Amino acid sequence: MARYSVVEAKNQLSALIDAVEAGEDVVITRHGKPVVQLVQARADAADADPDWPARRDAALARLDAL
Repeated sequence: MARYSVVEAKNQLSALIDAVEAGEDVVITRHGKPVVQLVQARADAADADPDWPARRDAALARLDAL
């Protein structure tokens, strides 16, 4: 499982998403401690939660703000 700091993750987000799509799990750390784990979404995630696209966009905006 790959580990990236918040700064590294912000700078490489597209590459990290590509890695997750390829099946790799990614951990994002803050001050060396794991705070987020990126894993592939279930295929039915958008169907199960119709607000998922808006929540995803808000999460990406918060990452950009970091």
